[in-house]
Amino acid sequence: MIRNKKGNFADIPEYIRGALLFGFALTIVILFLSNFNTQIQSMDNDTMPEQAKNASASMNEHVGPKFDLLSPFMLLIFIIISVVAARLIPSSPKFIVIAIIAMVALGFVAMIIENIWDGWTSNDTIKGTVSKMKFTNFILDNLTAVTIIYCILVSISLFTKTEQTL
Repeated sequence: MIRNKKGNFADIPEYIRGALLFGFALTIVILFLSNFNTQIQSMDNDTMPEQAKNASASMNEHVGPKFDLLSPFMLLIFIIISVVAARLIPSSPKFIVIAIIAMVALGFVAMIIENIWDGWTSNDTIKGTVSKMKFTNFILDNLTAVTIIYCILVSISLFTKTEQTL
């Protein structure tokens, strides 16, 4: 059994940090590839063959949506790991207080991170890039709700298990 563990609420800030970093990195990569593709397409056929232009356009079209699919999988993996680990931790009524404090505190942190993301996406240069990221943008735009649901799932897994002694 896992000892000296205070619930799996510490996983939630790790997810928030990871999701925000992933969102920023994905935005920068898509923006870079889009600008690179624009430069490739503007070159004449003597400098850049048509095959290279087609390959660059195809890569630019597919990279963003493919990497954007990682965002819901990342969320799902974090939730599964947290819930499974919370099921392995011996719980007590003191976790109710910790769960309530964690939900409130992490909700406020998620609001701050959500505002940072909104500020990032309100930039005119980045708006078009973020519009290509359906999942990442949805998760980070609704990060407060995602975090509260995440906290509730961890709390439920802590409180609904039956303690068995060997």
